[in-house]
Amino acid sequence: MTKAVTTSLDGRTLTMESRRLDLSFRPTNVGVVRLPDRLVEFNASTIEFGRTVARELAQVRLEESFRLQGGRLWIGSTQQVISPAGHVSHIRMGLWEARHWCLWTHLNGPSSTDDLIGLFNSFTLTEVDAGVVMTSLDPSTVAFEEPSSVMKVVPQMGLMEVSPLTPRLRSTLPAQSGTRALGGQIYVDEPVDGELNRMHFVLVSRSAFTSVTPSAVAEASTVGEHDLSKDQIANRALLAMQDLTVDWAS
Repeated sequence: MTKAVTTSLDGRTLTMESRRLDLSFRPTNVGVVRLPDRLVEFNASTIEFGRTVARELAQVRLEESFRLQGGRLWIGSTQQVISPAGHVSHIRMGLWEARHWCLWTHLNGPSSTDDLIGLFNSFTLTEVDAGVVMTSLDPSTVAFEEPSSVMKVVPQMGLMEVSPLTPRLRSTLPAQSGTRALGGQIYVDEPVDGELNRMHFVLVSRSAFTSVTPSAVAEASTVGEHDLSKDQIANRALLAMQDLTVDWAS
């Protein structure tokens, strides 16, 4: 039996267990924060992964550095063309590094370094063994839009996104029961156009809504990606979910 414990950005504890899956990959913890004038997404993961996101995905050079809440805040900006007409988006990214974990976000449109520093300082940031916890200093003006979630790549299965089972997510489930499994009920969302990247399964436990997108990449270490059919990839993921248990605790 393998076990993985993660602390979400809003301080909840997620526990995953499986007899057959490798759950050791470090997750990315995700939360959407409501500000008075916008929604902003925060992510937490390893320091190495956060720097990779800045360098390769956001294409931001983190050139400014500040001591902040026991860690170090790096800030950089860039411009990206977002339309054929040449419209430019201004992006300013902040990456807060603690000892083992990091936390990052970005602002679109005109913004300053002070804006990002103020955004990070609107929370008390606490690194714990299994993540980073963000506690709002003024929940009436800055708060999580919904309970934060956890994303994890799981070999032999694919991409897993785990959210607390809220009334909104429960309302998206079919009226009929799913297939019984050790960790709850499994529902299948069949793609309407046959595209693999639209196929996913949902495991629903007493406290968690776990969406799994099967991935050929997770199989590529043992079998050539092009040798696997869509059904083989999906069946492999579905089998792996049979003994997966996922639960949240406050």
